[in-house]
Amino acid sequence: MATRRYTGLDDQVTINIFLPSNNTAERFAISKIITRLKRRYMGLTYSRSAQPVFVGYWRKPLRGGKYQWIRDEIAWVFIDTTADVDDISFRDSLARLKQMIKDEYKNVYRPQKEVWIIVREGYRVIG
Repeated sequence: MATRRYTGLDDQVTINIFLPSNNTAERFAISKIITRLKRRYMGLTYSRSAQPVFVGYWRKPLRGGKYQWIRDEIAWVFIDTTADVDDISFRDSLARLKQMIKDEYKNVYRPQKEVWIIVREGYRVIG
């Protein structure tokens, strides 16, 4: 990925990770995830996991076609990188990242069916 295509702009890729933070076990998993991310990337930003500022909801199916709304407290992690999203090694690293997150939640007996990782390309204004 080329950098500084235009004066004052850098190509930027942001990896957004949304982590359930509903109880002490999940918060412990988040602390382990953050520690591992700090070893892997040069920098990251994250919201607090205790009393998270983000709340999401999802529908849990019940019998008879009914459902129940489930509240999900969420910690948000974002990582800025200059990785090339079209490079197969970047895609492989996302698969490993997803598995690492699932493993940490499983280690605290809070397995997750889904892990939300969203990658966005853009520009960072510098200077």
